[in-house]
Amino acid sequence: MAVRLVVRHWNSAAGDAGEARFEFDQTRVVIGRGAGAEVRLPGTSVSDTHAILEHEGGRYTIRDEGSTNGTRVNDKLLVARRPTPLDAGDEIAIAEFTLVFSEGPLSQAPTFPERTASLARRILGELLGSPSTASDPPFIRILEGPEQGTVLNFGPVPSKLRVGRGEDCDIVLTDLDVSRVHVELGRDVDGVIARDLHSKNGIDVNGRRVRERRLKHGDVLRIGGTALLYQDLAEQALRELEKQPDAPFTHTRPRFEPEPVPPRAAERELEPEDVPAPIEEARETGPVDLLIYALAVFVLVASAVGLVWLFR
Repeated sequence: MAVRLVVRHWNSAAGDAGEARFEFDQTRVVIGRGAGAEVRLPGTSVSDTHAILEHEGGRYTIRDEGSTNGTRVNDKLLVARRPTPLDAGDEIAIAEFTLVFSEGPLSQAPTFPERTASLARRILGELLGSPSTASDPPFIRILEGPEQGTVLNFGPVPSKLRVGRGEDCDIVLTDLDVSRVHVELGRDVDGVIARDLHSKNGIDVNGRRVRERRLKHGDVLRIGGTALLYQDLAEQALRELEKQPDAPFTHTRPRFEPEPVPPRAAERELEPEDVPAPIEEARETGPVDLLIYALAVFVLVASAVGLVWLFR
């Protein structure tokens, strides 16, 4: 059974489109900010090795590795280094990131290290918004050779640049030690791969002869007497983020305050114009009232006469 994680950031500039999906067909998955994590979360509130998913006893568990800001499952703070079982749909909160857990058969190729790094770059670019150094495409700068100082820009993914002395190359070099079609630089969603096209003098990356190599920020590719510096500003931003100390974080998920609902008519306070006028106590005297008064006087007179007759 594969483990699936859907990662969201609370403040992603890309909204729901900012989800990153990971699938792993392995029994142990490291989550953290460091380059060694299978799930890289680019935030200073995330520790280098923050938490570990592990398959044991027939199910996956998660264990916080003593991180600075802790790990929560369904809003419950985990005890450090104590495994907690996971169920499908559980939400794992790590700093400002939410990871939704599920498992099942693989629905795509397992996530590999290059894809992990590219997803981390994409998340970082979405957090910073566009334009930003984290969302800029990689490029090549010629350090040595007749074309020194030239900058080579890559097209959108997928794209390729063929480099050599031939006029049909995308980048033509006048270096006599370069073959007519020397190297191909292919850009995909995970970066750039340099491939030797059966050149006479081959290619070196950082002083080591290779036939094919995925380039990393700062790599120096040498073909003949020409040296090319590969620069990926998104990868550089991730490296700088990785070096930062852990920052404190309060687990307060941002919420949207609902608009106030006007009270119902029966519950709202009465306005002055809604208050009924007081009932008048004084009324005009009518025939019925005169009859009542007359009867009352007759009763009093009769009572007085009776008392006088009684005491004679």
